[in-house]
Amino acid sequence: MSKIKTAMAGLVLGATALTSGQALAEVSGSLNITSEYMFRGIVSEGGAAVQGSLDWSDASGIYAGTWMSNSAPAGGTELDLYVGWATELSQGVGLDLGLVYYGFTEQDEIGADIDYLEVYGGLSLGGLSGSIYYTDDYFGTDEDGIYYTVAYTHGLSDTLDLSLQIGLNDGDGVEAAIGDEYTDWSISLSKDLGDGAGVSFAYVQTDLSAGPIDDEPKFVVSASKEFSL
Repeated sequence: MSKIKTAMAGLVLGATALTSGQALAEVSGSLNITSEYMFRGIVSEGGAAVQGSLDWSDASGIYAGTWMSNSAPAGGTELDLYVGWATELSQGVGLDLGLVYYGFTEQDEIGADIDYLEVYGGLSLGGLSGSIYYTDDYFGTDEDGIYYTVAYTHGLSDTLDLSLQIGLNDGDGVEAAIGDEYTDWSISLSKDLGDGAGVSFAYVQTDLSAGPIDDEPKFVVSASKEFSL
């Protein structure tokens, strides 16, 4: 998912927040084509996906946006909405807090409401970052889900980055929806092509070994383009 699909929510910002520093506000977007849509180590099995985002950010650190994909974890399409606040604390430590609302279109087909709201918080220092996501209704199960993730990115050159990530999916909601709590991890290489364009290659795996989801490794190739409006 996107920058913190990073984390999102279709909430309306107050008028004061929207107008404060309006002259310094920015609107940007992105387009991504990927061989598979992965969500926390699990493939959507919808095949190649086209995804895009539209974001608004203010000099105060407040941001809001939407992220879309024509492939979703349970089939159909996905539309996420998010709002948050990011700032840099002392000694180069970054803080990111927000909400994300995951919306899915396949609910009529499966006969269940699986939309849900998640709150998140993250800290970063240099190439190291850690985040926690929490919901009390994981994929419409009425049970909680907690996701802890740590990532490290190392620049191999001015245009090539190596990223390592590991995440723990915990809570009764995860057990109800997935069949068990689990760990996911990934290794990825990303290449900056300039002018907002880039490509990446990722190895993704989980420790799930029972039920419909297994621990077979997945290899994902993506191309993206970022732009300002």
